[in-house]
Amino acid sequence: MFAGRATLLVLLAFAVAACARGGPPQTTGVPSAVMPVPGGEWATIAQAPMAEVQVERALYEKPGAPHFFVHVRVLDRAPVSLGVDLRGYFDVFYPNQWGASDTPHRLGSDEVRMPVPPLDAATRAKLLSDHRAGLLSPLPPHAVLDFYRDFNASARSDVDAQSRKHPYVILAMDGRLDVTDGTDVTRLSFAPGDETTREVALPVPVRWERVPEGAIVLADR
Repeated sequence: MFAGRATLLVLLAFAVAACARGGPPQTTGVPSAVMPVPGGEWATIAQAPMAEVQVERALYEKPGAPHFFVHVRVLDRAPVSLGVDLRGYFDVFYPNQWGASDTPHRLGSDEVRMPVPPLDAATRAKLLSDHRAGLLSPLPPHAVLDFYRDFNASARSDVDAQSRKHPYVILAMDGRLDVTDGTDVTRLSFAPGDETTREVALPVPVRWERVPEGAIVLADR
């Protein structure tokens, strides 16, 4: 069953025909080993000439936090330093839903998504001004910037319980990310209908890690 953000109270039924909320039935089975996933340990979810965004095929825990985290990495593809706006909980890339699956892509979706506001002239000017003021997270040329964003409705126990009889856990990512080189502003986001890029398949058993000390963490409080 896919789980949605607590703020929107959305649940997506997926993978078993007997689920109370329905959804496309699938053939279930118990994985005997870790299933290979194309693309290695990182999945690229958005890219532009200025930057690229990847999601690690692992989930993270943080002591004292009630929910699991997703590890997002921003890569500077420009020959200059960038400013990355990580100040808003929903103004970054985040896990919008997750669920156990027998395939590396969802076979159906019943998902509520938050609209992405326009990147208008006023927004661009504000980001450039904030970058000059040192209010954005710095990203040196050809370096990476990591942050950890929670899924604010589920814990490790939920993921482990749902994934026992399925070879994959799929994260449906959403959101956007604004970056600037001080002259121009780029918004990395998903194109309408681009479901494949949004989906990040994790092989079962899911690899669990701990959020490093001192990391950039965005969590619902």
